[in-house]
Amino acid sequence: MNEKVSIISAVYQVKPYLPQFLDSILAQSFRDWKLYLVDDGSTDGGGALCDDYVRRDGRIVVMHQKNQGPAMARQHALDHCTGEYVYFADSDDWLEPNLLQRMVETLEQQQSDVVIIDYYRNTANEQTCHQSHGPQIENLNTHEALLSIYCDRIPCYLWTYMMKRDVQQERIYNKAIYEDHSTILKWMSHARKITLLHEPLYHYRQRAGSILHSINSIRANTTLFYAVLDRYDFLRRNHLLEDQQKKVDAYTVHIFLKMCKDISRSNTSFHEKMKSVHDIRRAIKAFPWYSPMSLGTKYYLRQCFMRMSPKLFVHAVGGTSLFSKPIPKLKRKLRRK
Repeated sequence: MNEKVSIISAVYQVKPYLPQFLDSILAQSFRDWKLYLVDDGSTDGGGALCDDYVRRDGRIVVMHQKNQGPAMARQHALDHCTGEYVYFADSDDWLEPNLLQRMVETLEQQQSDVVIIDYYRNTANEQTCHQSHGPQIENLNTHEALLSIYCDRIPCYLWTYMMKRDVQQERIYNKAIYEDHSTILKWMSHARKITLLHEPLYHYRQRAGSILHSINSIRANTTLFYAVLDRYDFLRRNHLLEDQQKKVDAYTVHIFLKMCKDISRSNTSFHEKMKSVHDIRRAIKAFPWYSPMSLGTKYYLRQCFMRMSPKLFVHAVGGTSLFSKPIPKLKRKLRRK
């Protein structure tokens, strides 16, 4: 008999954190699950530890493979899982004991295709709750969800989503980081009803050795740039959000300019900064000029610098905190609409 919920987790060099993660799965109040662990070529003994847990609970399945990255590891499990619902979790994080129960209850009570939860962000010394202050339950249609996800009003972390198996029609975007950034938007285009459950049920561990935090700023922003292009192209190819095209385009330029700002302030050589900024500038120039009403004053001025001279942009934005005082941001404007 197939499980109700398939839990998928890639495992790579996280042995110190695995027991807390695996114990949090075993402690779930909802019992009808199967955990698919993909050992992605770990060399720290994490794969053997996963095998030990298989002997403790038959609902755990371990797949061992050569290192191919988290996207390929998750896709491998997704190709083999059999649950009605799919949930992804990172193997260096941990879950509240009622996470699965609350997500399944919400999916079935709301008759939704997807449920999205809030979360805690944990460092070695601090826990921060990332929770909306709106109603506990919000329901969105496909159009509303796509716009909110594209404009970053809904986070693109796979571990905040539980969804019906038939929603995942595209393969996971194959990058070491930001693979969920592109993939989630594509999957949500197949969901008719998306429910936001504003309860923090997941603990996102921030640590120096994670993939995202061990990659330099230029590489991270360059990877994000191509992920944004990928999901922008997906919207255009599939004629999605066409009635919001101006808003989507303006927000895309806003994100590109923010990437260029982060690259300009990174601790790398001027030559490396200019190479990455030039690539993003070519994409920005494909869009029309946007006014301060569309971008906000700070980003409008950055747009002017970028279009006129990327070298000036890198010097002005990278060398100072120019126009960094709080000015109403585009995301804040979009939230009010």
